[in-house]
Amino acid sequence: FLWLDRKLFKESFCQDLGDDAALIMAAAQKPTAVRCFEETAGAPAWKQLPSWYQVSLEDHMIPPQTQQWMAQRIGAKKTVELASSHASLAAYPHELAALIEEAVEQL
Repeated sequence: FLWLDRKLFKESFCQDLGDDAALIMAAAQKPTAVRCFEETAGAPAWKQLPSWYQVSLEDHMIPPQTQQWMAQRIGAKKTVELASSHASLAAYPHELAALIEEAVEQL
């Protein structure tokens, strides 16, 4: 299993959140099984369904350039860029909710 070191969690995962939120997220993190990186995935849903994408411009886990490439690859109907860490859902909940609502309305 893989874990983010609690001492490095905030700077790696959620540097734009407060210390208390980062501590809670670090303590509540679930381990990732190494086998997850070895599993073969099925057909991607984005090949058949419309997609929307949010890029975290200050992400220390997935480079923003990689996220932008992924958004282009899936043919995202809309891409929103936020000055966010990897924890964009916690840092920008209203913006993400608006993107999800927009996607739902267009389906």
